Amino acid sequence: MSLVPIRGPLPRLVKQLQTGAGTGGDDCGFSSLVTVILYASQGKVGPKSSHEWKEWIHLVRDLANRPTGDCRFRTHALPVLKNEHLADRFRAKGLKPIPTALLSGASFDVMKDHLRRDRAILLSINYGEHREAGGLMASDQFSKGHAVVLVGEPTLVDDGSLEVNEGDPLFDGRRGGIPKGWQRVPLFPFRRSAGLFGSNPWGIGKVEAIAIGRSARRRPKPAPGPVVVDPPPIVTDPTVPPESLVEAKQAIKALRRQNDQLRATLEGITTDAERLALMARKANTDGH
Repeated sequence: MSLVPIRGPLPRLVKQLQTGAGTGGDDCGFSSLVTVILYASQGKVGPKSSHEWKEWIHLVRDLANRPTGDCRFRTHALPVLKNEHLADRFRAKGLKPIPTALLSGASFDVMKDHLRRDRAILLSINYGEHREAGGLMASDQFSKGHAVVLVGEPTLVDDGSLEVNEGDPLFDGRRGGIPKGWQRVPLFPFRRSAGLFGSNPWGIGKVEAIAIGRSARRRPKPAPGPVVVDPPPIVTDPTVPPESLVEAKQAIKALRRQNDQLRATLEGITTDAERLALMARKANTDGH
């Protein structure tokens, strides 16, 4: 099994015994919680260096209302991930709140499906059972409940097994033989150690976990465009004819006047002609 730290797009692994928070022995869950916050935000929200680990452990404990003691996923970790204060920090970086799914009693295969969909898994395990199952350990003596982070699609290796990236908050290299940082490890030991976690375990093949997705970027609101003012509607008064119609009517009236004048002139000419003809007939009669 390789002890070479993974190189790649993985968040900084918060190490519970190196935070300086004063609660290191109980901080596996809270340290892993800060790690998945870094994962979800792609490093935009969370500690920028190990110097800020203490501050962030105190912050998530405050949000969980858990100043001391361990971290229960349903009652502490999930409410922190959904907390409005944390959501505001994500929005300030242009990100949507963290997408989460509680996998309480879910099957191991459901958890694997979340890993394939690029989601980090905050996972509770029984450390003693993990040792018995052949898992990679950071302690030869600790055998109680523990919290780790799994990230990345499980990949098939030469022996036919699956491997995954594990972030154990005890992987701090504090002495020889202890891993340091993210490690590529077999997936199968987690089937047993996750199923046998707690005083009332779900059973082998089940998990107590939270799936955490990467936060999507918030779409900026579109900038307001130019204000378009519609022209006022043209209101036509049916009692007031259009200008062209008025002019036409005036022209018709003028033509009618001209026509009347012509008719009168013609009538006058006709009358004069009839009078002359009558005079001519009378002159002829008198001559005979």
